Amino acid sequence: YNEACEAGFDAEFYKDPSMLLPLAEPPYYALKLECNRLSTLCGVMIDSDCKVLDENGEWLKEVIDTEDFRVAASQYDVMENGSTFMSSASNMQVTGTETVNGRQVSVYEGTIPRAILSDVLEITGSTALVGTNIGPAYYEGCEDLPVKIWVDEADVIVGYEVDLTDTVQSLFNKLYEENDITDPSMVIQIESYTAGGTVDDYNCDIDTSLPQEALSAQEVNSEGETK
Repeated sequence: YNEACEAGFDAEFYKDPSMLLPLAEPPYYALKLECNRLSTLCGVMIDSDCKVLDENGEWLKEVIDTEDFRVAASQYDVMENGSTFMSSASNMQVTGTETVNGRQVSVYEGTIPRAILSDVLEITGSTALVGTNIGPAYYEGCEDLPVKIWVDEADVIVGYEVDLTDTVQSLFNKLYEENDITDPSMVIQIESYTAGGTVDDYNCDIDTSLPQEALSAQEVNSEGETK
């Protein structure tokens, strides 16, 4: 690394030359950092509440198909996703009880057959961060997927958990195989990939009122063009 700093060029990682700072004076310390970041790149401008804004910082609104919205929103609906997993799983049975969000719940466990993994994971949005349009062929190397679902005393699904580590690794391996990627530096090894969620409460009144500036916002079409 210090040789790269002296040369002013990083031939291994192509680090910005202005950031090539040599390690010249001890003591040295190593610190492992892990972080998560949620951001948009080259997307629409938003405020701190993720509201879409125009170039003047004003609200924009778009009329969308209700079914499209329902499908997109359902990917973040714990109850609906849990129901999808429950109805898709085989060998589903009660394996015990646990405490979830302060309430005693029954634990159901089963497996999602590999043959329908593609459809189930797309419907629930469980592999959305991996990519879209992942066809059934990518799942050929996968195993049946274990799923855990929590159900309360009213027989309401209040949570689920799916360990997708092996499944997602298999998807990446298929991608590498199709694109002849063998360079270890380009291969991702998945340590953990889990999808899940829990419900704190349900059947509660929700304030869905919109501020006047949102109601009177300029309307745009699906291409982002103002009307």
